[in-house]
Amino acid sequence: MYYATCAAVRAAGAAPIHAGDPGYRRALDRDGDGVGCAGD
Repeated sequence: MYYATCAAVRAAGAAPIHAGDPGYRRALDRDGDGVGCAGD
């Protein structure tokens, strides 16, 4: 699984995305807390 942007994560219904979840990557986690696309 790969999400290019947080918009793609939200469109897939996967937001917020957590470290360890398929498709999580550091570029989606702006503050580095292990939760990507949370309120972005």
